[in-house]
Amino acid sequence: MLRRMKCSLCLWLMMTACLLAAEPTNFPPVTRTNTTPAPALVRPDAFKGFLIKKGFRLDLMAAEPLLMDPVAMAFDENGRLFVLESPRDAVNSESRMGRLRLLQDVDGDGVFDKSTIYAVDLPDPGALICYEGGVYVSAGEQILYLRDSRGGGVADVRREVYRGFGEATNGVQGRVIITSMVWGLDNRIHVGTAGHGGDVFSSNLPKRSVVLTEGNFAFDPRTQELTPETGVASAGMCFDSRGRKYVSMSTEHIVQVMYESRYSGRNPLYTMPGSLLDIAPEMPIFPARGAPGAAARFSTATGLMIYRGNAFPVEYWENAFTIDSAAGVVHRDKLRTTGIEMFAERAADESGFEFLSLKEGLFQPTQLANAPDGTLYIAGVVREPPVARKTNAPSAALLGRILRVAPLNFKQPAQVQLSNATPAQLVALLRHPNGWQRDTAARLLYQRQDKAAILPLAQLALETQASPVSRIHALHALAGMQALAAAQLARVLTDADERVREHAVLLAEKFIGSNGNLPDVLSGPLISLAGDVSPRVRYQVAFTLGQVRHPARNQALADCLRRDPANRWLQAAVMSSAGEGAGDVFGALAADGNVRSNEGTRELLRQLVQMIGSRNQPMEATTTLNAIQTIPEAELAFSLALALSDGLQRVNSSLVSVDAQGALRPLYTRAIQLAGDANASETLQLLAIRLLETSRFADVQVSVNLLERWPGLSTLMRLDAVVAMLARPERAAILMTGLERGIIRFAELTSVQIRFLLSHRDPIIRARALAVFGAMAVQNRQQAVNRYLPALRMGGTAERGHGIFQARCAVCHQIGGDGNPIGMELVDLGRFSREQILIKILDPNRNLPRNSAQAIIETKDGSTLMGFISEQGNKSITLCQPNGAGRVVGRQNIVAQDTLGISAMPEGLETGLNSQDLADLIEYLKPNGSAPK
Repeated sequence: MLRRMKCSLCLWLMMTACLLAAEPTNFPPVTRTNTTPAPALVRPDAFKGFLIKKGFRLDLMAAEPLLMDPVAMAFDENGRLFVLESPRDAVNSESRMGRLRLLQDVDGDGVFDKSTIYAVDLPDPGALICYEGGVYVSAGEQILYLRDSRGGGVADVRREVYRGFGEATNGVQGRVIITSMVWGLDNRIHVGTAGHGGDVFSSNLPKRSVVLTEGNFAFDPRTQELTPETGVASAGMCFDSRGRKYVSMSTEHIVQVMYESRYSGRNPLYTMPGSLLDIAPEMPIFPARGAPGAAARFSTATGLMIYRGNAFPVEYWENAFTIDSAAGVVHRDKLRTTGIEMFAERAADESGFEFLSLKEGLFQPTQLANAPDGTLYIAGVVREPPVARKTNAPSAALLGRILRVAPLNFKQPAQVQLSNATPAQLVALLRHPNGWQRDTAARLLYQRQDKAAILPLAQLALETQASPVSRIHALHALAGMQALAAAQLARVLTDADERVREHAVLLAEKFIGSNGNLPDVLSGPLISLAGDVSPRVRYQVAFTLGQVRHPARNQALADCLRRDPANRWLQAAVMSSAGEGAGDVFGALAADGNVRSNEGTRELLRQLVQMIGSRNQPMEATTTLNAIQTIPEAELAFSLALALSDGLQRVNSSLVSVDAQGALRPLYTRAIQLAGDANASETLQLLAIRLLETSRFADVQVSVNLLERWPGLSTLMRLDAVVAMLARPERAAILMTGLERGIIRFAELTSVQIRFLLSHRDPIIRARALAVFGAMAVQNRQQAVNRYLPALRMGGTAERGHGIFQARCAVCHQIGGDGNPIGMELVDLGRFSREQILIKILDPNRNLPRNSAQAIIETKDGSTLMGFISEQGNKSITLCQPNGAGRVVGRQNIVAQDTLGISAMPEGLETGLNSQDLADLIEYLKPNGSAPK
């Protein structure tokens, strides 16, 4: 995530620098007489260079000298347009002093004809939103509130609301960038940033700060309470009418926010999947200025907006529009629901071109906005093509513009005047098809807190004939006025529309007491929604139940998954809520054959069991043990027992410690039988062997059976068998017998394992090993290097090299996600020459890095474990063993820990390979052309 934040931030800054460098400008001096007259009407040919979707037109709503260099805009409740201006000044780009402009339509014809400079000296302005007759503005390290209290057209109130956005808290340095401010259904202002975070102070609480770990946040404009939110929005943020949030990054133009941070941090034993989902990966764009039909990629996306107006044809409603400023296009995506996720796709009738672009001249849009009249507004600068330019205009003039996109048959409606609307009128506007009207009415209701609105709001919330979106607005408006009753909410929890039910579940969180209790009138309907037909409803139920304490809660969490058990988002929501009661959730799911048969859900069961082990609650662990041993599918049962062992090891416990009653004895018996069963699958035998490693049972017979079947075992099974045999002295004795009889070849043990046997704590095993290995000549590794030097002069094939990597290296290594997930990441190969890589393969103990040395760990139960340490924590160590399996060892269970001073990578890896094979492997690890040679 941090890497993506840094990348997006760098691209944003590069884009900004390019725009600024295009034409340095400075604002003219401001006088107290700051009203600018309207310019002459634009000529009809001014838009000749623009290409716009058939059926639409462009209108010029404001132009210089009414405004300069617009970067953001927002309408107030009376249709006035506030515009943030930031000068294109490349010399002074580190501290650009911007200003706020107010545009008004005096004569009512729909075109702005009066311009007033509302406020000046705003450092690095980026975003704004109207509230209570004034404007919140981002200004460098601050958010300011500006208001004209005297009616003179100039802000005489200038109040700092928040400060501290320049204090980076996540390692990203530089000035903070706030990209957007949006009103939400929850009566909060949601703020998108480029990801700096910050140590933020409110003017209401000057001595107590809120640390933003990622960047995005929301605040209550009435109380100034600030809440951190998930993710970053380096190029903008918006909501659709259902309340789903989307953000934009420079190269990922529309990203769905899957959950908020309040849900992700409450279960410390579970790591949530990333909250940001790119819903239009690899989307091409088609700049009109390029070759006909030539596609490009988003590089400077900004101004993401969901069209929520009503002037466009209905097929455009809830479509996403995004700017790419460098390409000079406005791109359109149609959004469709795929369960919980959204998916963005190009409209079928816009194949090969964009909704809006400029063929001649230069078009650098900065922001899109839904407008009071239901159309789409665009702020930006335009360098007009020659045919549209006045003869005496500068040939390279970049001119500030406010454009409007409207259907060809659009007729200008009457101006909005909502500042004097009555409560009843505002409630009626929640039914309006234009999202701007609904949002503005909701904002005014929240600002005023007029109790006269409560009754009509309650009636609308329960009116089943009204649109679901209007009813959702009414519910949130009631909640914002502290007037939503539990009985009202209970009725809509059973509503026929899934959107209403989803928001009713969300609003139920306001009724959860500090002890987790929920009023009886709500708890029953909420619990029943765990089986709802809508995945979105069940998703919200799973999150909300995490705060609830109720006898049926854990069963309900399990029920949330039954309709769609493999859905990763539902799984994540359940896991985030299952910190308490995980044992009950596991028991309910494990008893369901449909859940057990689904591989996606099996992984969830493994995660649940590992979490149960990490919680180390004796009763819960015992209940889980009993449930595991009754699972009929041996492969799943073994896997779950190993997961429980892993979790217990993390907190310095073990299966042996918690299984005082011997609940797993039947399972160990099954493992002993299957480990030596030639008819069992290889996977099942491997799991059985690994499970037996965790036990204290006298399973010498298993080692004897494995030795008898050794010639027929696969390479992977032999790796596992050697690791298991070396773990305990009685098993190691059987291994020595195999070596002495020639059943097990010396090459099937690593140099580390041989050295371990030669220094074994059991003197008898040590003597036997000396007799077997003592006469072995230690191969000169330089001779091996010299023998394979011709590989460096051969051309390699990366595809063949990948196959060799999978066969020889992937057990213990990974590269770019390929290989063992817990293996050592090969991340620094770029700094090594190809010869150095060859030496590392053939002579791994030369110049041995400290973190590559083989660790030897002895545990309290008498086991000996070997491997390199892939992860260390305060309570546990994770070993990557020679068979590639991870083994977590609790620190309190460690009796002794040492290193053998040799590499975990075995010598002799080249056995069976020729020079061409080595050339192919090196080509895969370090393709030709990557320096140094």
